[in-house]
Amino acid sequence: MIVNVFRAAGRDCSNNGVSAKAERLLLVGEGVPEVFESVDEPIVYLDMREGWDHPALTPRIVPFVEGENEQSMFGGNFAYSSDSRFRDLSPHGQPLPIHDRYE
Repeated sequence: MIVNVFRAAGRDCSNNGVSAKAERLLLVGEGVPEVFESVDEPIVYLDMREGWDHPALTPRIVPFVEGENEQSMFGGNFAYSSDSRFRDLSPHGQPLPIHDRYE
């Protein structure tokens, strides 16, 4: 599914992460509909993990890197899609945080 990147104007805290230069990303993962018009966008993965301050599963977007074990870092950017199926991936249909890089 193609998602759009939303970032603050004039400031980017992603440390040259995946959303620093891209306007759109290709979101893949379990439960994500496989609808996309091209593969020119960087590939990112829908990651469902327990939050650090609560046990509920929290969706976030991470770079698609096989075997990565380091901690993903949130750079301040979000992803959203006007596709109605996006609401099934995100609580209340809200934009999802993009964890741009691993450290």
